[in-house]
Amino acid sequence: MLDPKLCTSPNLVWSSLARQVFDIFVTPKVALISGGIFVGLLTIAYLRFRHFENFYRVLILITVISLLPLILSLVVTSTPFLEFANAQLMNFSPEATLNNLGNSLDKNDAIVILGRGEAMRESRVKVASDLWRSQQAPKIFASGRGDAQEMQDMLKAIAIPVRDLSGEDCSRTTAENAEFTGLLLKPQGINKILLVTDPPHMLRSLLTFRRYGFEVTAAPSLLPATLSDRDRKLLILREFIALITYKILGRLG
Repeated sequence: MLDPKLCTSPNLVWSSLARQVFDIFVTPKVALISGGIFVGLLTIAYLRFRHFENFYRVLILITVISLLPLILSLVVTSTPFLEFANAQLMNFSPEATLNNLGNSLDKNDAIVILGRGEAMRESRVKVASDLWRSQQAPKIFASGRGDAQEMQDMLKAIAIPVRDLSGEDCSRTTAENAEFTGLLLKPQGINKILLVTDPPHMLRSLLTFRRYGFEVTAAPSLLPATLSDRDRKLLILREFIALITYKILGRLG
């Protein structure tokens, strides 16, 4: 059982704020940000350096600094960059894909589904139930605050036995998904898992769970058909940045 304090801690403010800033940064609003920086720096420069004989150099520097957010936004939202980012995210090792699964129950100890919001649940539940029915693993474990119980209820509704279901609804990040899942499953001798999440999220999840000692096979679920092209691109970009961040923080196995 998890420490109750893990479940009662507030949602991560920085995570919510980061998403909001990110969404603004990759929209046309970034042009307003660049304009605001330009006006602000120009005002400061005029008050401090207006008598400087090479004031035009200050203006050039201000212009360059002000354009950086807009230039960076245009680069990271460009088709070539997004294609590159997506290619990196899809870089699962061949031995860690469903294509290499056998049919015996003893090959995997459990199926682990990661929560990712209401829109993602249906496809994940389908993948998990199909794996369970084809006897790829005997148990299903759902992880994620605001998703774990809901996914278990969906699995019960399609006749997956309660005895084969468990989960934790405390984790708020991918790192916590792996940590809390390990705290609950490792004592049961569960080490070899099938990991269910969407393709952009899979590489970061797979490497994070490996860091916590799991032997992981990727079982990607489809992204919702209702996901807009813009939201799909944002998801890829967010995951690419998150993958780099996790690498820097040493959270990847």
